[in-house]
Amino acid sequence: MKRAFFQALVLFVLLGITWFFVALRFCSNDARPVEPPAPVDETLPPVLDDDAPDPPDLAPADDTEPVPGLGEAALPRDLETAAGRAIVAAADALSESPSQAHAAGVFRDLRAELAGLPEDEAVEAIQAFLATGRDERTRLPFGVGREGRLDTAPSLRVFLLDELGSLDAAAAARLAEKGFEETASADEYAIHLRNFAWGSDLPATERIAKVRQRAVEMTQRRIWREEPTDGFAEAYDALVYSNATEVTLQLAGDTDRSRPGNIRRPSNLALDRLVIAAPEETLPQILEDMDSMRGQPYTRAGYFARADLRDPAQSQIVESYLLSGSVESPEREYFFDLFPNHNFHHSRNLLSENQYASHDEVVERLRGALVRASEWLDDERFANYAEDIARAHRRLAEILGDTPDP
Repeated sequence: MKRAFFQALVLFVLLGITWFFVALRFCSNDARPVEPPAPVDETLPPVLDDDAPDPPDLAPADDTEPVPGLGEAALPRDLETAAGRAIVAAADALSESPSQAHAAGVFRDLRAELAGLPEDEAVEAIQAFLATGRDERTRLPFGVGREGRLDTAPSLRVFLLDELGSLDAAAAARLAEKGFEETASADEYAIHLRNFAWGSDLPATERIAKVRQRAVEMTQRRIWREEPTDGFAEAYDALVYSNATEVTLQLAGDTDRSRPGNIRRPSNLALDRLVIAAPEETLPQILEDMDSMRGQPYTRAGYFARADLRDPAQSQIVESYLLSGSVESPEREYFFDLFPNHNFHHSRNLLSENQYASHDEVVERLRGALVRASEWLDDERFANYAEDIARAHRRLAEILGDTPDP
């Protein structure tokens, strides 16, 4: 018993000595405490909103990479000028995925700087930069302002093409002829159409015919129709400028609500203005293919209500329309409540001018419509529509200040 106790005591002493030396090791100056890991330097992207820039590591919207060799030390000779350096500086500023406000400021400053330099220097620099192929996107819309100039541009190249058209119309027109064949951008193509119309040295009839040809080709290009941009929509004005009545049925079909807005809206506006300008060419085409606007009966009624009923040929077109089996009661009632249609859209256009009837013209057309309504009331062909015609007759008479016969 004593022996076992003695052995246990020895073992206890040995364990105590061991723990003493272990504690001494960790408390000495040679101890190496375990350090916590260094904090992670994590930079989170800002929360994006309409006015905030994209995170700096995001690619531009169109994945366009800046062209190598446009740095401060390696500019093409034509860009080694004040104008060239201003354009490159603007490109660099836009490459940071700026907000709309920042991009607008860059363009405003660049426009002012180019305006203060010799015109030939600015023109050469713009052409030299465009030749590099570099572009920078903005968050700005394709916004048409006064006299066909852009208020805002979706990219630097579109902005520069707009500037070139104002600074040197002839040079811009020459570049447009090349751009028609080479550009993959609908927005650039739209500016090329305008620049060509402004600066081509072709005789007027040939120049307008060329604009018409290119505009028709553009509005039929499948890849641009699949994702129509604002510039694509604005280019429809070239159809109005060139009186492209051959696309009447294309435009009529594109007013359908199934089409994207940037096809439907410009088609409606362009066709309406073509009907105003050339009713005897456009309305018969719609009349021959009434199915082209089957889903837009009220819009169709508005087009036919544009006709000048003083003119026998136009009056005959309208009568054929009203007697057509394709015109149902709601559409016919809408027509009689509207005609003659003098509602005009005001828009800022790349090329065409807004057309408005004078006061005297409006009064004369109202009188012509009143006379025609009187004749229809006595025409057996329109006996089923007597109530609608009588209502239109009273409205027109009241507008003109006459006392209608019941």
